[in-house]
Amino acid sequence: MTREQTQQVLLNLKKAYPFFYKDIGPDEGEEIADLWYEMFEDDDVALVVKAVKLFIKSDSKGFPPVIGVIKAKMEEIIEASRPKSISEFEAWQMVKDAARNSLYNSKKEFDKLPPIIQRVIGDYYTLRSWAEMDMDRLETIIQPGFIKSYKTVCEQENNYDKLARHVGINSEIQNKALKDHLNGENDKLYYLRTKNDSRALRSRGRGI
Repeated sequence: MTREQTQQVLLNLKKAYPFFYKDIGPDEGEEIADLWYEMFEDDDVALVVKAVKLFIKSDSKGFPPVIGVIKAKMEEIIEASRPKSISEFEAWQMVKDAARNSLYNSKKEFDKLPPIIQRVIGDYYTLRSWAEMDMDRLETIIQPGFIKSYKTVCEQENNYDKLARHVGINSEIQNKALKDHLNGENDKLYYLRTKNDSRALRSRGRGI
């Protein structure tokens, strides 16, 4: 949001709360504008304006908002606009359904999964290896690791999004940090997969 846009936002607040702003002189007004600009310069002006208007519309106390209240209102708007998140159990069910059809169609099944689930699994080779496992072992060995990784990745993504919005973190740095985290989670799943593959090979050797 630019300095000029900040002035316009404050003008809207002045119109909504004329009694509160009537005794504020030009110098104090400039100081208020400077502070608001500093706090919102990395935010999208449309989001700030919407948050301010929603506050004015719902306010019943008759006092203008402080900066933190508008920030919180912006978070509410962003959260409300997010698509419905997939729970870890819903995600696991999707993975199981995909694995059932992945013995010969692993890439096709992998491509149909939501991006966040794809990132947790890693690649379609992993999905195909899970298709070769019996369901009991998939549930007892792979499921706990997948659910833990999925919950962690969802939490990390939400945290990175909030950090980026609040402090304007460089998107390249954000993406690298997220990628490093996801690589670590995928390494854990790969370990579980190869560990189970070894068990499966030993079991076949014993005729189990």
